Amino acid sequence: MELISLPIIASIVYSILQFYRSAIKNQECFIKWIPLIAPLLGACVSIIIFYCFPDIIIGDVWYHALGIGLSSGFAATGIHQVGKQLLTIESNEVKKDD
Repeated sequence: MELISLPIIASIVYSILQFYRSAIKNQECFIKWIPLIAPLLGACVSIIIFYCFPDIIIGDVWYHALGIGLSSGFAATGIHQVGKQLLTIESNEVKKDD
C-alpha cells in the first residue's frame, strides 16, 4: 500500500496543475511558475496525506513525507513535459509526410 503514495500524489498535483493551467488560460507569465509550484504543491499534498492517511506514505516522519511530495511534484511536471514532447514529435512527423 505504501508504494502507491507516489503515483497518487503525482496524479493529484497533475490534476491541480491542469486546472490551474486552464484557469490562467495559458498566460505565459503564469505558466513559467508551474515547475516551481508543482513540487511545493506536491509537498503540501504529501504532508496532508501523511497526517490524514499515515498508512499510505512510505516514511515514518514528516520530512520523509515532504521529500516524497517534492519528488512527486517534479514527477507531475515531468509527466506533462513527456506528453507535450510526444505531441510535438507526432505533429512534426505529420507535417514532414505532407
